[in-house]
Amino acid sequence: LPDALATLAEALVIDFDFIDLAHSLARSTVTALDAAAAGVMVVDRSGELQVVAASDEDTHVLEVFELQRHQGPCYDSWMTGAAISASVLTQQSSWPDFSQRARQLGYASACAVPLRFRENALGALNVFWGSHHDVTAADLQAAQVLANLAAVGLAQQAAPVNPRDLAEEVESAIHGRIAIEQAKGMLAVQAGITVE
Repeated sequence: LPDALATLAEALVIDFDFIDLAHSLARSTVTALDAAAAGVMVVDRSGELQVVAASDEDTHVLEVFELQRHQGPCYDSWMTGAAISASVLTQQSSWPDFSQRARQLGYASACAVPLRFRENALGALNVFWGSHHDVTAADLQAAQVLANLAAVGLAQQAAPVNPRDLAEEVESAIHGRIAIEQAKGMLAVQAGITVE
């Protein structure tokens, strides 16, 4: 956890792009919580969640699936503003489609914590484990600390802090990355390699 915090804090003291910070958050969370994967979702200008970062492509696909179905730990964490955990995804009947898809991708356990700044729900952080993992209070606390640090970074980009301004900045950053993601996909297909 100290290394993950140091990485995120270092990103905040220089001129940074929130998308890069979100990717750093996903990678740092995987390392700090000894997890298989992590993803970050943030609210856009229209008030909808958007996937802004994932530790790998499978997780990105799962996060998009979660948004399409409006079910899963990250979505629920954002809606409720509370930490959500599922130590065994197979028994999580409130997210049947999400749980099935997560298991297909090799994830057995998950948790999510909100990205919040003051009273604003800015998004959520999802964490996944590849084998059964009893999600502890310490896991949730560590994930929340990392998410809070990222939320401060997001809020730092817009002053004074206004949820609409934050959403506009995030949306602009997301659209700025679309061409890069499309190019990655095209190159992967042409070269016969994975996007990773």
